[in-house]
Amino acid sequence: MKSKLILFVGCFLCEFVSTAVSNQGGNASAVPPHGFGDADTPVTVEYLLNTIDCLQWTSLILIIDDSTVAASAGQTLVDKLSTRTVLMTVYQLSREQNGTLMRFEGTVNNVVIYGPFSFLRAVLNEISELPDRSIVSTYHWLTVTSCDDLESIMGVAQPFENLAVIAQYEGNSLALWTKERQRDTTLAVEVKEWPFPGGCTNSKEDLVFPNVKYGLGGRTLQVVTIPEGKNGTWYKGLGMDMLRYLAESLNFTESVDGNWGHQLENGTWVGMTGMLQRQEVDFALAIFSVTAPRATVSDYTIGYFYDDLVLLASRPAGGSQGWAFYLQPFQQTVYIVIGASLLMVTALHVCMEHLVARWRRESGRTAQKAPSLANSVIQGGETFVGALIGRCVVFESQSPSAQVLMFSWLVMSLVTIATYTGKLTASSVLLQEKVPFSTLRELVRQDEYKWGFLAGTMDADILATSTNDDFARYYQGALMFAEDDPSVLSSDLETQVPKVAAGKYVFLTAAAPGYYPFKSRFCQLTILPERLFTTTYAIHLQKGSPYTRRFSEVIERAKELGLLEFWLRKWFPENTSCEGREGAQVVTVTLDLVQAAFLLAVIGLGLAALILAVERLAGKCCHGRSQNQSQTPASQNSSGARSPIEVSESVHL
Repeated sequence: MKSKLILFVGCFLCEFVSTAVSNQGGNASAVPPHGFGDADTPVTVEYLLNTIDCLQWTSLILIIDDSTVAASAGQTLVDKLSTRTVLMTVYQLSREQNGTLMRFEGTVNNVVIYGPFSFLRAVLNEISELPDRSIVSTYHWLTVTSCDDLESIMGVAQPFENLAVIAQYEGNSLALWTKERQRDTTLAVEVKEWPFPGGCTNSKEDLVFPNVKYGLGGRTLQVVTIPEGKNGTWYKGLGMDMLRYLAESLNFTESVDGNWGHQLENGTWVGMTGMLQRQEVDFALAIFSVTAPRATVSDYTIGYFYDDLVLLASRPAGGSQGWAFYLQPFQQTVYIVIGASLLMVTALHVCMEHLVARWRRESGRTAQKAPSLANSVIQGGETFVGALIGRCVVFESQSPSAQVLMFSWLVMSLVTIATYTGKLTASSVLLQEKVPFSTLRELVRQDEYKWGFLAGTMDADILATSTNDDFARYYQGALMFAEDDPSVLSSDLETQVPKVAAGKYVFLTAAAPGYYPFKSRFCQLTILPERLFTTTYAIHLQKGSPYTRRFSEVIERAKELGLLEFWLRKWFPENTSCEGREGAQVVTVTLDLVQAAFLLAVIGLGLAALILAVERLAGKCCHGRSQNQSQTPASQNSSGARSPIEVSESVHL
């Protein structure tokens, strides 16, 4: 009820002069049929009280004309309302004191004006001339009169949309005269029989004021906003989605009329807040935060979005150059382990080849000598190194154990090559280093980067008035940078954010307007980990605006329906086309990341050792049978001894 001032206007004497008819025989005085005369004022008060009950008003200011009759009836009304626990503030004024009404504007819920028609006319004329035109179009007005001259009342009340008159109809009956909006948006007068003959238990506001069901009646409200972008004619975003929902819910149209608004030394405001203070617009719609100083000159709805004030920076491009670039994908420990593994498998391969060749000669299965040690080392080293760097190599071996060892080395090499080439490719495409600071304190204590903020905003006010040493340094530093580069204090995000993306510049901003709309265009943008503080966004209206409560109710309903969450995901998505690149940095591969590949090599080494042991046992068995055969008679070998078979197995890689 804070945002809607309801004026309850009572006019019980329309320049009424009571006519008493008396005769010498002592006949009683004649009074009007429904007792609107001086002697029956309490009857009229009962009708008024009955209406207040049906409208369920619980607080009001009573302004009474200081004439004797009105003051007496007013006191009766006060006494009756007191028994109903209605909160009241009573003023008794003369017709020359009507200017006192100006003090109550926007500070009370309901006002009852009680007096003759001339007093009522003066009050309505004064209200209709107030600068705030929303008063006559959104407040609720009720007049009670004993006059049949309805045209006089309607002439004075023509600007007022929600108006009802309790008056006599056709001389005898009491009726309710209302104004209701038609299809062509005109206001037509309708006469109804008294609607509350037996009282009521529920609110009858829509019966007394039928236009409330039409919301704001299709009127045009002046809106001020900050245009984003360069076209200047097309508006979009979270605020515009909310504006359309408000307009549909409350039945109004908008006329878009930016500085955000900050206070000058003389106490006046500029920007959107100044326009609200001067009542040039009805409300301001933008990413507009709530602050204590702004609340002194404007009203605001419930918060619809909460955001963090952050430092926006750009990850520097570049990185390691020369040979260091090609060594960057792996950690030094990984290279050491790979080198040690290469030496180990080469040595094992040479040992396996020589052992197997010797065992086969001893068993008589071959007479071929093993290659020289130097040739084995060169051949094995070339083969294993070639596999490690992805070359096509030919591996020849008489030993199954050596073949298993080579197979395990191949698998490990494939994993290692894939990891290395992937990281190297990522490094060449997304080579970005970390920002050399992560907090405001670290930023203001370095000399490499400059910084700035949006001039004429809440951010500037906070920095200028803060007692925090880091905030003060940031503010003074930005002013110093502005002497050579005024763009650091630009109020245009299209100037500030590309400046950040160019590098060596940090921008203090709220995340919603300064980061999310731009992060798909500038993938190098990043928000520093430190969150400076949280701010609340709301719709700002004129001080004492009648729309504040209605707007808050619609925003609350949008929250409950999930519309606000939908709009936030629509305009501030967490995932964009830069996802995966947004936080991309060169990550050096540690041993933990490739330990699975080395585990395969170890497993292969174990299998090779097992096969080598089997070969040794098989060689001994064959050698024993060969000795037995050499001791048998020659006749038993008439078929001739089998020549040793030379086995050569090749694996082509």
